[in-house]
Amino acid sequence: LRSQIERLKEEQSQQAASAAATLSAQNAASVAAAREAAAATVNGNSPSAGSTPRVWSGGGAKGSQESLEAQLREKDGEMAEYRRQVQALEKTRDSLAEELLASVSAGENAGKLELEASHLRRELAMIQSKFYSALELMGERDEQVDELKADLEEARTSYREQVDRLTTELATAKSMAAAS
Repeated sequence: LRSQIERLKEEQSQQAASAAATLSAQNAASVAAAREAAAATVNGNSPSAGSTPRVWSGGGAKGSQESLEAQLREKDGEMAEYRRQVQALEKTRDSLAEELLASVSAGENAGKLELEASHLRRELAMIQSKFYSALELMGERDEQVDELKADLEEARTSYREQVDRLTTELATAKSMAAAS
């Protein structure tokens, strides 16, 4: 994509240079024709058939030369304006190419970020699954611990009752043996 943008920039630069060269050639041809016509007018000859027509201002050769010089200045002004337009268009083209490049880069980054977000979502789902499994196992273990505590308490109570009963029987047996 970057190479395509660079290629487009180069093509547009070539087109702008070609347009400027064409304008320069046209302007140079106009200037040469105007000078030729001015020289011909000053020398008293009529301008050649394909050249710029004479503009008569009523002052003879001198007026004709001034008119041609005015046309020449006008053409130079037009040429300068065309050059400014070409420069402005080149700046606009470069600015748009930079914006396009920034947009493409942002699009590529967005794609990478979306891929990373997708990966993180899968990882989160896997971690949540493990968490809920561990939580369930802990709940089952707590139930087993509670059952074992209840069994132990039951065994203690039963042991105490047996000890109390045996103590009572031993005391009764001693008192019967002492009475006999």
